[in-house]
Amino acid sequence: MQPIFIPKKLRRIKGKPGCELLPQNVLISRLEVVNKEKRLYTVLYTPDFSTFRATGSRRSSTKISMKYPNKYDPKYWLQISRDDHGSYCCKKYSHGRLVGEAIGPRDNWGVFFFHVGLLGLVRGEPCFIENDLAKGSRRTKNRKK
Repeated sequence: MQPIFIPKKLRRIKGKPGCELLPQNVLISRLEVVNKEKRLYTVLYTPDFSTFRATGSRRSSTKISMKYPNKYDPKYWLQISRDDHGSYCCKKYSHGRLVGEAIGPRDNWGVFFFHVGLLGLVRGEPCFIENDLAKGSRRTKNRKK
């Protein structure tokens, strides 16, 4: 089972036109049952504002993109972009290698992030693992698919 999270948009930031069209962060997770114990694997990707790029003169015709590294290991990241027609694209990388891509229809935030959530976790990608909610949690590396 794969829970899907729809993020909020960034607030406007002076000097970064169009950044409000990108997410505050991205959370990808997977839920599994192992030996009758529920495990929730989650990865949080946060924006790297130094990678923000915008081209075009008006908000409606601006192409924008930004890198979102994995909170636990920046060797895993998402590159999220929006074209001048309002369509979104998310490319997922592991150690510089493209491992997945999600594309969303024009200006449909929810559908796009549904597809981003389906990218899932990469084998070996560092994540937070929560074991059977009542028993506590620990951070570790995900070694499964």
